[in-house]
Amino acid sequence: MDDKVIWGLSEKGIFSVKSAYYTDLEKKKQKTGETSNGDQNERLRGKVWRLTNSSKVKQFLLKVLNGILPTRSNLFKRRIIDNSTCPICNREEETALHVLWVCLASVDVWGEDCSPVKKWRRNYADFMSLWSDLHSKLEEGQLHIVAEVLHGLWRRQNDMVFEGKFKGPSVLFQQAIQEVEAITLAQEKPRESQASSTELIRTMWRPPRPDYMEVNVDAAMDTKKKKMGISVVVRDFRG
Repeated sequence: MDDKVIWGLSEKGIFSVKSAYYTDLEKKKQKTGETSNGDQNERLRGKVWRLTNSSKVKQFLLKVLNGILPTRSNLFKRRIIDNSTCPICNREEETALHVLWVCLASVDVWGEDCSPVKKWRRNYADFMSLWSDLHSKLEEGQLHIVAEVLHGLWRRQNDMVFEGKFKGPSVLFQQAIQEVEAITLAQEKPRESQASSTELIRTMWRPPRPDYMEVNVDAAMDTKKKKMGISVVVRDFRG
């Protein structure tokens, strides 16, 4: 039987301009879709830097979003280890999504009463999809706490493997809340200091008119020692 050329993109195997046109159109649609998804993912990565969390939490999230977190799944693919199973549940492959969201040990953490994602679904395709929902549905303060918990879950996984230590769900959430509160307080202190400096400038002494005298009085009392002090300053326009 002689060889013959078959156009594989039509049912009859015969080339037509129509089939070529629709094939090219479909490829363009796929390319546009991939570009759109890529742009969206890049925006989600960029939003990580807008969080008020510490740099180590931001760097951790970027590793997860870029698929370079050293999970057992990634280490197995690089032939560094020979087992990709989660060391905690011993049931599924240890991907980033599994460690941080799907594993039974993680589900217990997110099920805490103070969790803003207590009733959320678990069947996300990947962490990028989860992060997109977290960023769009949570309030800013809630997102900061969730980011701290995610980092805490990853640290707990490593503590379990290398040190045999395992923190309970409530401990992880309390530590996350305390970390967010500490960061918020640290950010507010410079504002308070700036406000105090502004107030100091506003209350600086101003010389009176040449024909006036200005009298400043201040007093202090020590109730324990039962002592009192008073000071009086009288100044003219020359100070």
